[in-house]
Amino acid sequence: ALRTAEAAKAELAADDGVFPDEGSGDGGLFKGILVRYLAELSLASEEAARLAVPMLAANAGVLWDAGRSAACLFGTDWSQAPAEPVSLSTQLSGVKLLERMAVLEKLGFADY
Repeated sequence: ALRTAEAAKAELAADDGVFPDEGSGDGGLFKGILVRYLAELSLASEEAARLAVPMLAANAGVLWDAGRSAACLFGTDWSQAPAEPVSLSTQLSGVKLLERMAVLEKLGFADY
């Protein structure tokens, strides 16, 4: 799992750690699935947390600061506010990211 997270960082994330626009439909859901399991991996070991939490925090910060609409909707590109309508799969991915980051912060992982 740790090697998969390392590969996700190296191959998928931009230099700032933000995951790319994967499109809508099932593609838009894959970021949410990745986020969910990176958050779970963060709980497995300190090494995993040091790798995964900064990626999650970078994505959550960009999503919240630049990637939400006035109605708090999220699109496929987390670095810019979405054009409406948005698909449920991409909305769910954004919500999952913020929810997982909130849990990690509550557990004390915000300092990674």
